[in-house]
Amino acid sequence: MHKLAITSVISLFVATFTASSATAEPLRAHEASYRASITKGISLTGSATRTLAQTNDGHWRYAFVVDSSIATISENSNFTLADSQIIPTSYRYALTGMLLKDRQQTVAFNWQKEQAREQYKDQSWTVPIQLGLLDRLSYQLQLQTDISQKNRAVDASNAVLPENIYRYNVLHKGEVRHYQFKQTARETIDTALGKKQSILVEKVRDKGKARETKLWFDQAPPYALLRMIQVEPDGEAYEINIEKLHQP
Repeated sequence: MHKLAITSVISLFVATFTASSATAEPLRAHEASYRASITKGISLTGSATRTLAQTNDGHWRYAFVVDSSIATISENSNFTLADSQIIPTSYRYALTGMLLKDRQQTVAFNWQKEQAREQYKDQSWTVPIQLGLLDRLSYQLQLQTDISQKNRAVDASNAVLPENIYRYNVLHKGEVRHYQFKQTARETIDTALGKKQSILVEKVRDKGKARETKLWFDQAPPYALLRMIQVEPDGEAYEINIEKLHQP
């Protein structure tokens, strides 16, 4: 497998697995398992598990582990929650693989000093921070939290869905990056868990960028990611589907 293709697959696993949350109610601890496939000439299968759990001190830990034929990824974010806003305290990412160099990344958020200390490979940065800044894992949970909250409010009032753009500031490699997602539809889809009523969300990209990313989230608690499809400019497609969902 070419190194570019391997990197694309790893980036897919890391950037698009998203799981559950509610906002008008407490976060729900859960564990979701997924399978992945890739088309257009490259055969790849993989599995991943994403877990949300509350720690003994009342904080939360969001963990992601993926195993595939080419790499193992371990990623976690520790955070607190205030008025439906995730406030990260630490983030850690590690990748090991046969055809890839090992990678590690850590971020320590110091909200009293309003700064974060980030390390990636042999580089380090100290970055000023403001409330709302997230890490590469916690923004995914915040997205799901916001989607579930907005749709529950609309359903309860029979109102028209308000602005359906979701914007996030994410710290990565010493920079604050800006991500946008747009809710486009509600659909019934077939999954390993049966037929599911889902919310379809698409990543908003700059003009001229042909990559497409679509995500389907469950409308029912714990609002898990059910399916993700990403299509590259050359037509190569990746698909991720939920296999199991466990709630303690």
